[in-house]
Amino acid sequence: MGLVVLSNSAMALWINIDSNDDFITYADLDTIRKNGHQVKMWDMKDYKKVQISSNNNMYFSSMNQKEYNCKEEEYRILAFSLYSGNMGKGENVNYETIPDRKWSAIPSESIVARLLKIVCGKL
Repeated sequence: MGLVVLSNSAMALWINIDSNDDFITYADLDTIRKNGHQVKMWDMKDYKKVQISSNNNMYFSSMNQKEYNCKEEEYRILAFSLYSGNMGKGENVNYETIPDRKWSAIPSESIVARLLKIVCGKL
């Protein structure tokens, strides 16, 4: 499954969504998949400094597949992958799926709120 994410990262068209002093957030609009009020999409954080994962792997970028509930304005993370290089390049140092993840409220003015607006068409 991780190989699918890795191969897709090279072909993805990453759109810059937001940036701060620590990372740049991108979205891959080609991965938007709608099912009623629920929408899935991959996003990526490209870090400016090395990060350390919970299992002590160093990484510079993370990709997350999130599912958004457009009606309830909530989200959950379905899967994530960490890469040793920037922009999803380098070695895949961690890949996890998160089954049965509970829905979380989306804080207003957050990056996740901006992603919700994109996938739910509320720009």
